[in-house]
Amino acid sequence: MCPASTVRERLWFVAREPFFQFIVLGFLIWTAVDYWNAHHDRHTIHLGRAERHRIVSAYLQQFGQPPTPEQLRGLLDRYVLGEIFLREGFALNLQKDDEIVRRRIVQKYEFLQTDLTVPDSPGPGVLERWFEQNKLRYLTPDRIAFAHVYFSPDRGGDIAAKVEVHEMATKDGVMTMRPLDKGLVIEPGKTVKLAPGGYHLMLMDLKGPLKQGDKVPLALQFEKAGKVNLSFDVQAVGAQAPGGGDHSGGHDMTKMPGHSGMKM
Repeated sequence: MCPASTVRERLWFVAREPFFQFIVLGFLIWTAVDYWNAHHDRHTIHLGRAERHRIVSAYLQQFGQPPTPEQLRGLLDRYVLGEIFLREGFALNLQKDDEIVRRRIVQKYEFLQTDLTVPDSPGPGVLERWFEQNKLRYLTPDRIAFAHVYFSPDRGGDIAAKVEVHEMATKDGVMTMRPLDKGLVIEPGKTVKLAPGGYHLMLMDLKGPLKQGDKVPLALQFEKAGKVNLSFDVQAVGAQAPGGGDHSGGHDMTKMPGHSGMKM
């Protein structure tokens, strides 16, 4: 082992070397400048041309016109005030354990990881074939309204004041009937049947009695398909539906006030 005096002599020799002194002096200068810059920049806000351009572009995108000189001064003052609050918040370590700040940083990082490459345009017919295969995903329910009662030439006037779509249902042994004020919805790809005990039409406030054999012209107003004209035959109460179906379970209008004894 070297005696302590020999170690001190070698250290003293190295310390007297100009190159070593230059390294130590440079490190001290760099540390002092870095400390001064950090302390000075905390109280200095640089508002250069690039930042002004970003503020003006954001205003133009939001309002569709560049800011006036007075508005620009207000925007710059607001930016400076926000920068002051931000730096003071960092100095107080307010961002620590803040869930909102954490969530925002995660969101921005996820955005940076997103593949922003624009895909190639699909070839001819690709979109059409895809749409045909997924057409039901874009269909919205159609809606039917019975809003018009046509004039009957053989009766010389209106048949009824209005036509309503009603729904009849039985719940807990009690039969109820209610009008569908917003029309009858038909889901895409499905069928809705007008039949006794379910959906049916009601002629409200008849202008006169209906006789067996009369024809009642009505119009079905579809929300998308437009208007479809139909003609209903007036039959006696209890008559069978076309095709042999029994209407005995249907709604008997003779038991409802304001309706004549008829079925359609």
